[in-house]
Amino acid sequence: MSAVEEGRPEDSPLFEFELIYPRPGTKLIIDQEPTGRSGHSMVADESNLYVLGGYNPLGRVLNLGRPTVLEELWQFNLATRKWKKLECIGFPATCASSCMLLRGNNIYVFGGTSYPFGQFVSNAFKVCDIGNPQRDITGVHDKIYTWYNLLDGRSSPQGSSTQDLNIPPFVFQDDENKPPKGYGQSVVFHGEYIYTFGGAVGFYNEAIADMHRLSLVSLTWEKLEPSGEAPEGRYKQEIIKDQDCFYIVGGGRLHAAQHVHILYSYSFLENTWSKRVVPPDPVYGSPKPRNAFSLVQIDRDVYISGGQCYGMNSPPEILNDVWHLSLDTFRWTKLRVTLPERMYFHRAVVSPAKHLYVYGGVLESSKRSHKIYRYRLPYQTPELKELCWFVVSSRWRDLRRADPKELREKYGIPQCFVDRLPLS
Repeated sequence: MSAVEEGRPEDSPLFEFELIYPRPGTKLIIDQEPTGRSGHSMVADESNLYVLGGYNPLGRVLNLGRPTVLEELWQFNLATRKWKKLECIGFPATCASSCMLLRGNNIYVFGGTSYPFGQFVSNAFKVCDIGNPQRDITGVHDKIYTWYNLLDGRSSPQGSSTQDLNIPPFVFQDDENKPPKGYGQSVVFHGEYIYTFGGAVGFYNEAIADMHRLSLVSLTWEKLEPSGEAPEGRYKQEIIKDQDCFYIVGGGRLHAAQHVHILYSYSFLENTWSKRVVPPDPVYGSPKPRNAFSLVQIDRDVYISGGQCYGMNSPPEILNDVWHLSLDTFRWTKLRVTLPERMYFHRAVVSPAKHLYVYGGVLESSKRSHKIYRYRLPYQTPELKELCWFVVSSRWRDLRRADPKELREKYGIPQCFVDRLPLS
């Protein structure tokens, strides 16, 4: 071991990927657990993972015998490790390679494609309040989750966050300012705006580098024309947020994946692009170019994993490496751990206990994974209460059947953690 490598935090045996779903020896239960998928979207709150859409060529077939996307929203409880399918009205039909963000209790979904890919695409913003489900008056389901178009303004369901905004009852806008329909875009919140970048506009069309922003006050689109050194068009890239700017990372064009050691920074204040080259790991060099990879960010620490590397003169390579970038030192560091399987079109999120959760993706066999892996992120210090809850929930035999009152009064578990368990 070289002197440069000594003392890396991921040397600890704590920092290894662990399979948490499915449990060894168990089989997939149809209609009670999601099938494997790729191109899905995923977000997380303190209690659950939420998985939207995706694609599996064997997962859902229309009456005509043609495969289609998986129009469904699943919830995975982190404490009980159990799935639940959430019944929805107005579900986004273009739910492969769409953008998904969680803000408060609201899930925002933008863009995406249905099947065949690139033929049915979207530039709509749909919102679902997962904290305010409606009672199913038919009695078929316990609760119904309603999706609505963000630009409908006052027609949104009662209790949604847009009710408090100064939204005109009718908004008319020409198409020139709206982003084109597409998939694999990037979306980021900043102040009273949502910014969108890039994406693919067709399966055989080159990806674009368009920039737009949506005002959350007036609900009107604005096409931006930034100055400076702009990135090439791309899709399935990722975004890093850094105070008054964001960085575009990686992504793909028709014939080549984009570098991740060359970042493009967009300034919200100045409406300008600039290029920044990230120094390599002193031992392992720079990460390979990639698209359809995963990226998570905790404050000023960024982690990427997996993806697909391809180019004009090289065969496609499915990756399994994991890298860390500090926005303070601005240098890539390769972690010694690797993903349990080579994968791309997977998704990853971070829990309150600073664990990385990886779900789904395309494997080397071309199969779609239905597994969830967990990894304790280095350079992170979870709160003691989160570590305690993690240990308790991991070792409890069946938290689903536990009595909430008994958990509080007999075992002294705080109410905030009891509330993370799904209602029976």
